[in-house]
Amino acid sequence: MKVVITGIGLMTAFGKGADCFVKNIIDQKDGITTIERFNAEKYRGNQAGQVPLSPGQAWDMADLLEAAIKEALTDAELSIENDATAPSWIVGTSYGYLIDRERVNRAILGRDPAHGAHINGQIISMACVSSTHAIGLAKYYIESRKADCVIVGGVEILREVIHAGFHAVRALSPDKCCPFDKNRKGLVLGEGAGVLVIESQQRANQRKAKIYAEIAGFGSASDAFHLTAAIPNGKGLEVAILKALTQAQLDSKDLGYINAHGAGTIQGDRVESIVFQRIFGGTKNPIPVSSIKAAIGHTIGAGGVIDVALSGLCLTKNFLPATLNFKEPEKEFSLDYVTATREKKVDTVLSVNFAFGGNNAAVVLKKVRP
Repeated sequence: MKVVITGIGLMTAFGKGADCFVKNIIDQKDGITTIERFNAEKYRGNQAGQVPLSPGQAWDMADLLEAAIKEALTDAELSIENDATAPSWIVGTSYGYLIDRERVNRAILGRDPAHGAHINGQIISMACVSSTHAIGLAKYYIESRKADCVIVGGVEILREVIHAGFHAVRALSPDKCCPFDKNRKGLVLGEGAGVLVIESQQRANQRKAKIYAEIAGFGSASDAFHLTAAIPNGKGLEVAILKALTQAQLDSKDLGYINAHGAGTIQGDRVESIVFQRIFGGTKNPIPVSSIKAAIGHTIGAGGVIDVALSGLCLTKNFLPATLNFKEPEKEFSLDYVTATREKKVDTVLSVNFAFGGNNAAVVLKKVRP
């Protein structure tokens, strides 16, 4: 059974909506600003990708997630007639206890659930692969006929405790985030929410829904190496990628684009490049690789859904996003790092994320022909 994406909702440093997001990504805009949520001057880095606020306005996680849910449902033209037909939902975030289940239910239904109604909801907290795993779980539920439609979200809000934690492990950049650049110094955090409407292709076709992409493969693996550091040889990430490719029935040479994790950390980006070169380096034409974290920040638990949403948009709008602030590659890697937006048609995209705890996850998307 094929599983597809039919709706996208986004809240990022560029503001509300997928259209706004895509325009700014294509135009190579930088959404990173000086942190306003708290006093960050005492930390190694004082910039982040913050969702824009009007004067006197304040966002919490529920606000971001609710806005993204409503946009995704509208985009998918999905109307829910009664509680019994409400789709299941899965939300990935690093702070699961902050998710208000009732507000998620209300956002999906457009009203309060009837007394005694039960809507299947699940929260996954696995650091920076939280919502990536949520996508994989939704795919499994649909393929195994446990559900025919799942609303998958990822959400994170900029909080000082998270910023302080990345400061403590010296992962923050003191200035700009420069993914894969030889002189990169660390990551810049971000906040936001992404929501995908995921359903069986059969169901999508029956209701004549537009389709962004097929979720053709998913893979995950654990390094079992260190609490915060990735294993130097990248074996866990490699296993996750190969699982996703195998499930998608693709060879490494069949891939059109890699939407990398690319957080800008010294060790993490190196491990990722090692793995990409080991798996894809033998191809005659190097596979384009880029990361958008220099544009919107590292949105942690929300990053997986935002990255997969971007991947689907790349397939439908025929472009590859740039890696901002990239100037000089490390000499040992011969990868095709995308440094300016490219107008290009591709049929397959690999989106990868990895996280503290040795967590690795990969998603393969395929273009769906009419």
